[in-house]
Amino acid sequence: DGKPKDEDNPEMLWQRTPNDNIPGIPDEDDVFSRPGDVRSIPRDGLPKNPDEPDYGWQRFPSDSPEEPFFRPNVKTVPHEEDLMKLDFVPEEEPDFDWSTDKPDDMAFKGESPDQDWSGAKPESEFHAEQPFYDWSGARPEKLRANPPPGAPDMDWSADRPEDSWYKKDEPHYDWTGARPEGPFDRPSVTTATETDEDLELAPVPDDDMSEYEEEDEDKPPPVTGVPCAAWTMLALGAVAGAAAATGPAAGMPAPSPDAPAFFANNPNQPTATDAFFPGPNTLVPCANDPSCNVVMDGLGPYIPPGTMELFDIPGTCQSKARDWLRTGEDVLEFNGERIRQRYAMTVFFCEQDGGDWLENDMWLSDLHECDWYNMIGLDPCNRVEQMEMIRIHGNGLQGTLPSELSIVSTIYELTLSDNLITGTFPTDYAQMTELDTFVIAFNQFEGPIPGYFFRFPDMVYWDIGFNKFEGTLPQDIPTRMPDLQVMFAENNQLTGTIPSNLGTLDLSRVHLDDNALTGTIPPELGNPPNLKELFLHGNQLNGPIPDTLANNQKMTDATFHYNNLEGEVSQNICENMYQGSLKSISVDCETVTCECCICGEPGV
Repeated sequence: DGKPKDEDNPEMLWQRTPNDNIPGIPDEDDVFSRPGDVRSIPRDGLPKNPDEPDYGWQRFPSDSPEEPFFRPNVKTVPHEEDLMKLDFVPEEEPDFDWSTDKPDDMAFKGESPDQDWSGAKPESEFHAEQPFYDWSGARPEKLRANPPPGAPDMDWSADRPEDSWYKKDEPHYDWTGARPEGPFDRPSVTTATETDEDLELAPVPDDDMSEYEEEDEDKPPPVTGVPCAAWTMLALGAVAGAAAATGPAAGMPAPSPDAPAFFANNPNQPTATDAFFPGPNTLVPCANDPSCNVVMDGLGPYIPPGTMELFDIPGTCQSKARDWLRTGEDVLEFNGERIRQRYAMTVFFCEQDGGDWLENDMWLSDLHECDWYNMIGLDPCNRVEQMEMIRIHGNGLQGTLPSELSIVSTIYELTLSDNLITGTFPTDYAQMTELDTFVIAFNQFEGPIPGYFFRFPDMVYWDIGFNKFEGTLPQDIPTRMPDLQVMFAENNQLTGTIPSNLGTLDLSRVHLDDNALTGTIPPELGNPPNLKELFLHGNQLNGPIPDTLANNQKMTDATFHYNNLEGEVSQNICENMYQGSLKSISVDCETVTCECCICGEPGV
C-alpha cells in the first residue's frame, strides 16, 4: 500500500495516506487535518476554511466587498451575478499580447538573425554551397544536371529492382507463378493439312472509300484508233509466241522444284537454316582463333560423349553452332555456363531446322538466348539467366532431338508437342532431373519407351500421347514419380497391364486409351480423390468395371468401350451421373449392362 510500517519513520510526516473515507470522496471536516504541511484540495477546488491564506485568490467571488475582484497579473472571468454588483465595466485590455503574430519590437530579438517565418528556403550566404533541394518533399527527377566526374550513371526511377544491375532488359513477367491446367491447348484429334485446292480466295470487299469520279463534261474524249504503245506490245507478243513455238529461250529460269523433294535429292544444297550460320570457308581455323578456344574451353567435358569428333566435320550442327558462337560480339565475356547454354540452344535450332519454323524471331541473334522466341509469355530463365523452360509447340519443328540439350540441366519444362520431330529420345536426357512438365505429344517418336521417362522425381504433368512408343508401364511409377497428377500415353503401342499402385497417386487425368493394354482394370483407380478423367477405351482389357470407381466424386468422364469387358456397371456409379459430377461413361453394351452408359464411342 506504499505506507511506511514504522510509525516513527520521518516519511510519515509527508505521506499522502488517506483516512478511512472512501477514496476520491474527501471529508469536508477533516480534509485539512492530515499530517504534514502539504494541504490537499477537494475535487471541487474550493478551500473550505475562509481563514486560509489561499482563500483570497480563489476564482469564486466572496461576499466581502473589501475582497478585490481583480488581482495583479491574474486574469479571471467574473460570474454573471458578480457583474450585477459592479458599477463599472472591467478593463478588457490584457497586460500581455498573447497573439501568435511575431512582435515587431521584441527587445530580446535584437541580436537574433533575421529569420523568415514563412518556412521558405533561406537565402543566406552559408547556404550558397549546398546542392539544390526540393523543399516540397518531392523526389527530383535528377538531383544534378550533370553528374560529377567519376560518379556512376544511376537510374533514380523506381521501376527497376535494386538487384537489376546484372539483368538484361526483361520482358513483362507473370509474377503470380500460377501453373496452367495444361501447358498447351491439347487437340482431341489430328487433322490433315489443307491442300492448295481446298483453299479459296476470300472475296474482295467493296471499297467504301470511293475515289472521285469525273463528271461527264470533265471526262476527256475517247481515243480512237490504236495507240503506238499498243502496236509495240502486239509486236513483242508475236515475237514471244514464235519463240515459244520453237522451244524455251536460252537463259529463262526454270520453275522451282518442290522444296522438300529438292533438298532430299540434293543434300548438299544450302537450306533456309544454313543462312543463320557463317560459311565454314570464311573463318580461320579454330586452333588459330582465340574466340574458338574460349568456346571449346567452356564446353570442355560437359558435351555429350560422341559429339567431340563432330566438330571436325564441316556441315554438322555441332560445327555450325561452334562457328556461330565464336563469331559473337561478347563471346570473350561469357563464362563457361553461358557458353554451354547458348551452344545447346543453337544446336537445337539447327537440328530442328529452325530456318523453316513458323516463328523464329530473335533466334541466333545477338540478344540473350532467354529472349529468343518462345510460347511462354514470360522469361524462360531464372534470375541468374539459367534456362528453365522450353515451350515450342505447333511451330513446325522437324528433325531429331540433339543430345546437347541435356547440358542445360536447369530445365524443368520441356514442351515440344504438335510438331514433326522424329527418331528416338537421346539417353542423355536422363540428366534433366529437374523436369516436372514433360510434353512431347503429337509427334513421330518411335521405338521402345526409354526407362528414364518414368524416373523424373519432380514430374507432375507427363504427356507422351499420339506417338509410336513401344513398351510397358513399370510398377514403380509411384515410387519414382510421387507427385504425378496428369498421365497421358494414349495412341501409342504400349502393352502389358495397368499398374495397380497408380491408385496411390493423386491423379487428376489418366489417358491410356488406344493402346494394347491387357488384364483387368485395377480397383485401386477408385482411390484418387481428385480423378476427373479416366480414358481406357481401345485396349484389350477384360473383366468387370470395378465398383470402387464410384468413390471418385469428382470424375466427369470415363470411357471403357472397345475392350473385352463384361458384367454390370454398379448403380453407385450411375448415381454419380444422376446426382454427382459424372457427365458421361461409355461401355460396350453388347457385353456390359449399364442403365446410364453410352454404347460405344461418345458422339458416334
